Amino acid sequence: MRRLIVPTPDQLRRSHLAYREEEPRDLFYRLSRDLVEAALSGNRNYSLAEAINVLLFTWNRRRYNRHHPADAHYWSALTSVLDTYRTQIESCRARRIDSFSADGDTGLMPLVRDFSVVLGPVGMAKALHALAPDFFPPWDHRIADAYGINLMWVGTETKGFYWKRFATFMAIRRKQVESLSSRVASPLKALDEWDYMRITRGRKDL
Repeated sequence: MRRLIVPTPDQLRRSHLAYREEEPRDLFYRLSRDLVEAALSGNRNYSLAEAINVLLFTWNRRRYNRHHPADAHYWSALTSVLDTYRTQIESCRARRIDSFSADGDTGLMPLVRDFSVVLGPVGMAKALHALAPDFFPPWDHRIADAYGINLMWVGTETKGFYWKRFATFMAIRRKQVESLSSRVASPLKALDEWDYMRITRGRKDL
């Protein structure tokens, strides 16, 4: 793991402004968050899987090519993991990242593993963030790599897939959020915007 970098509130403010100006897909993030809330509240106009995919089909669209089509099997598999882990997801929605412990939260391994099987490591993190936005941080390949975490395929389901790597990233985000204290609203989203602009988009001025 590389040296921990903690942005200042001003850096987060500037990266947020740049993100909103340059990244039109943020609209779908906000829509997905609202749709997830409605679906979890019992709105029957759309399913929880549909609400999450408003985000995934835009933020993680590279996965949905001819090798990973969003076919009937995909929808069934995603609905299945959402149903299987619904209680655990509800519990995580009430938590913040500063309550995370890699040793104490090993019970999350099956959830991370099974979501990774269906969505891959990037889709897993984005979906879990949409479901529990104050607890699970999103990432992409470039962001993970910048923190010294390799998202190449890591083995079979029985080995837990990306759990140790995602737990490492969650621990990093926890330390960053603790350093920011309460000065920043929605710190996981703010940190993701900062990393996305400076790492994924290559904005060196941020």
